[in-house]
Amino acid sequence: LTDDDQQIGAEGSSDPAISADGRYVAFTTDSPLDAADQNFLDDVYVRDRLRGTTTLISSGEGIGDIGPDESVNPTISGDGRVLTTEATGDKPPDPTAPEGDGGRTDVYRVDRGAPDPATGDFVPGATTMQIVSVDTDGGDVSIFDDVGDAAMSGDGTQIAFTVFSGEGPTNVLIRDLGSGAPNTVRLD
Repeated sequence: LTDDDQQIGAEGSSDPAISADGRYVAFTTDSPLDAADQNFLDDVYVRDRLRGTTTLISSGEGIGDIGPDESVNPTISGDGRVLTTEATGDKPPDPTAPEGDGGRTDVYRVDRGAPDPATGDFVPGATTMQIVSVDTDGGDVSIFDDVGDAAMSGDGTQIAFTVFSGEGPTNVLIRDLGSGAPNTVRLD
């Protein structure tokens, strides 16, 4: 996954997502491409094709680990600033998130912050993370059900995801983070 046909990591990569201008490519790999990646499981990284750098997204930069288990299936906004990832584990790194969910899958939104005006590069340490897989009442939908299949609008403010219910119908929810007051809408 480099511009000179070199493979990054011994294990390869998967789940690619690309920004609108093609500069940033988000992907999943279980190769530890960063010293902070110590879980030996799948993690999400972003490759900056212009700078030739690779950044660990699912851990580090002051956000902690996104779940203690794997992070997979990234999406990326048009400008490369905002990403989503699906993560498993029962340790919610977002202090505003509902309590642990027994190891089920959640969808997280990672905002890398505004880029440096002089360079256009994202500033390390400016990253924030939040859980977006919440129900219409603000509760964690993954307490009883797995979630996944995240899709995101180009500006990163609208995130849709599927709730795979073991005891009822599968539903699509949309989390609106651009209206000033985050809310979740169920599509029935």
